[in-house]
Amino acid sequence: GRPFAARGKDAVFCYAELRDRAGTVVPTAERPVFFGVVGDGRLVGNHTILSEAGTATALLESDIANPECAVYAVCLVPDGEQIRILSAVASPDGSQAARHQVHYTTDGAEPTAKAARYSEPVKNSPHVRAAVLVNGNAVVCADSRTQAVSARDKAAPPAQSASLR
Repeated sequence: GRPFAARGKDAVFCYAELRDRAGTVVPTAERPVFFGVVGDGRLVGNHTILSEAGTATALLESDIANPECAVYAVCLVPDGEQIRILSAVASPDGSQAARHQVHYTTDGAEPTAKAARYSEPVKNSPHVRAAVLVNGNAVVCADSRTQAVSARDKAAPPAQSASLR
């Protein structure tokens, strides 16, 4: 993407890319990507976007020039008997975004800072939820029950990481 305009109201596109072990965008990945924002920007439309050709696109807008904001994305990716929780963060102006942590639950409860912190793939369970936390507050939450899987995605190698630009 590009940074916001220097004056007044503007909008920019944010792209979350699902990547394999080699860092290549997985062109057959079609998974829901959940977006959230911190700061002076706001997402336009639905905050859950189905990736197409491994990329999910969200529109971020602001009414002020050069807003201080960051966009966070999270995606749940089944990988055999486990689920990978991919997350990424970016700031439209390229500045350092606040550090985030990913916490999850496997019983459908809302993830908080007291929930398990994600560090490795999670064993499959009927209702996984994951949240991106910034300073202990949930910015965006993903829910495995919203997962819509296409036939193409079932045949794709599982995504291993996510990037946001």
